[in-house]
Amino acid sequence: MKDGGVVRMLYTTRAGHALLRCAMRARIDRAIVLFLRSRLSAPFVPLIARMQGIDPGESAEREFASYRALFLRHKKKIVFDGEPRHLVSPCDGYLSAFRIRMDGTLVIKGMRYRTEELLAQEEQSALSSVSHRMRTAAHPRALQGGLALLLRLTPADYHHYHYFDDCIQHRHHYIEGTLHSVQGAALSSQPVFAHNRRTWSVLDTAHFGCVREVEVGAFVVGGIVNRYDRGRHARGEEKGFFDLAGSTIVLLFERGRVRLRASMREKILRGEEVRVRTGERIGVAGNGR
Repeated sequence: MKDGGVVRMLYTTRAGHALLRCAMRARIDRAIVLFLRSRLSAPFVPLIARMQGIDPGESAEREFASYRALFLRHKKKIVFDGEPRHLVSPCDGYLSAFRIRMDGTLVIKGMRYRTEELLAQEEQSALSSVSHRMRTAAHPRALQGGLALLLRLTPADYHHYHYFDDCIQHRHHYIEGTLHSVQGAALSSQPVFAHNRRTWSVLDTAHFGCVREVEVGAFVVGGIVNRYDRGRHARGEEKGFFDLAGSTIVLLFERGRVRLRASMREKILRGEEVRVRTGERIGVAGNGR
C-alpha cells in the first residue's frame, strides 16, 4: 500500500493523532459531505479526475454536476468471467488475502482480529429465522482455517460492487463506528476493520458455500448503500455502492471453499496487493475440505 503523506502524518505522529481526534470529534465530515454533494464542487471535477487518474472514456456518463456524481459514475461495460466455478472480483480495487487461523483470528498489517469483532457478533439473533443448516454454516467456527479476502478501493475506483456468485442473501446488519482511513499507516496503528462503520450479510452461494461479505466505510465519509436487504440474486447483479469515500470489501470464506489464482497468490505471499477489476477471475471454487 502506498500511503499519502497526510495519512502517514495523522497515524504515525503524536501531532497527527491529536489532529485526528479533533477532526472526528468535530464531525468535519458533515461539512465535507455538503460541499461534495453540491454544485459548488463541480468546477473542481476535471482537476480531481486528472489528479486521481480517472479515465473518462470508461464512464457511462459524460457530465458531472458535482464531485459526488463523478464518484458514483457507472462503467460503460463490465465483463464477468463466464465460468461459474471461477471466483470473480465483486469490485475494482487492490486485492490481498489472509488466512483465518484455527482459533478464529486473522492478522492484517500486524493487527490481530477475531471474526466476531469484524461482525460485532450478533449471530444467534441475526440468524434465528433461518434453517439449522444455515445457522451451523454461518457460525464463527465454520470460518476456522478459512480465507479472508480484502479488496481495497481507492477514491479513483468504480465504487459500485456486485454479487460474485448466484446466491441467497440474508439480511444486512449495520454497525455504526468511526471512520478511519483504510491505508496502510492506519491499518498498522488501529484495528480499523473492527472499529469502522460497516455492514455485513451472509451469502449462501451456489459454488463457494456460505460467505460473509463485509462492506467497510472509510475516512472521512463512510456512506454504504446496499440495494437489497435480502433475497435471491444472480452473479454480476449490482449489490450496492460506496458513497463518497474509498473503502474496503472483506469476504470471509470457509476452509477449502476457494483457491486463489496462482499468479495472484504468489504476489500476495510476497506481501503485495494485486490490482483487480470488477468481474475478473481471482480464484476458483475448492472442494470444501
